[in-house]
Formats: sequence, C-alpha cells, structure tokens
Amino acid sequence: EIMRNCADWREMDDKDVYQTWNAGQGALAIVDECDAETLIEFAELHDIEAMVAGEIQQRGKPVVSINSKYSGKLIDFESK
Repeated sequence: EIMRNCADWREMDDKDVYQTWNAGQGALAIVDECDAETLIEFAELHDIEAMVAGEIQQRGKPVVSINSKYSGKLIDFESK
C-alpha cells in the first residue's frame, strides 16, 4: 500500500516504480522448477509468504518480465 501511495504522489507508472524502488518485491530465490513447491512449503513453515514469481527462459537478448502487482500489466526490462 505504501509503495502504491508513493507512486501515485509522484505520478509514476508501473515500470518507473519497479525500476526505481523494485516495487517492494522483497527477495527472490532462484531454484529449479521441480524444487519450487518444496521451497514454498519450507518458507510457510517459517511464516514467510512465498510464491512462484516467474521462470527463466532462454532468449536472444536478456529480458526480465514482471507482472505488475499495481496494474496487472506485463513490464519488460531489456538489457542494454
């Protein structure tokens, strides 16, 4: 909620919010797809909210895609 209010006050779009503040994402753990559910269950044992945030795909040019928790839009960050 705080991140959303800050974005509204500064009239920032979703991409700016993620680029500037990581949009309050928290931490990412990169694990093999077959281990994702085990990691989520382990996190829950310690009262940590966890979920699958995406997947790594091979592409010609590196791109990080995020489903915005603000608008639901897909945001792409391409390497320069």
